[in-house]
Amino acid sequence: MAGARISHRFHNLIEVFMMTITTRIRHLLLLLFLGAMHALSAAQDTGYADELKDFGVAPTDYPRTQGYGSPTPTSIPGAKVVSTQELVEMRKADPKPVIFVAYGAQGVIPGAIVAEGSGEGRLLGSDLEKFTNLLAKHTNGDKSRAVVFYCHGPKCWLSYNAALHAKAAGYTNVYWYRGGRDAWKAAGKKFKKPQEEAGGDD
Repeated sequence: MAGARISHRFHNLIEVFMMTITTRIRHLLLLLFLGAMHALSAAQDTGYADELKDFGVAPTDYPRTQGYGSPTPTSIPGAKVVSTQELVEMRKADPKPVIFVAYGAQGVIPGAIVAEGSGEGRLLGSDLEKFTNLLAKHTNGDKSRAVVFYCHGPKCWLSYNAALHAKAAGYTNVYWYRGGRDAWKAAGKKFKKPQEEAGGDD
């Protein structure tokens, strides 16, 4: 009988030990899972090449006149911010949005039009006329046509400025592709020479 009691107690101790080990393993696995989900969520929150990252910069109604290569806000007054995936979907629409790149790019998102100088803080005289004529030409004078502006990435104000200039010119469907060239590249998307026809493969 004594041997049976000892065996029973030993068996109980083994069960308690195994339950403790199992509980700890479960907790460890849960922590690992939550950690992985947090890391994945953080990666998703910033998008491609930090296109969604919040640098704590406040949006402004006025174009920036200096420090063009610095962090940008996550929103823009009077326009809409578009992510890489959203731009991919927009390009499937009919009619497609008219995409402008606000610097002298050698390779552009397929179909994009180079609008060098459009991201300057101040557009006056012939520069403003050149910009408005370019917009009018490629939208056929339709100020409700979707127009998208991009530049190097989320630390580039040129496209932000250009989008504000387009809004000031009376365009009502203005988009700012904040991730720009860097996010498009990080997403594995293709670029083409500016002179090539609109459209093309992604």
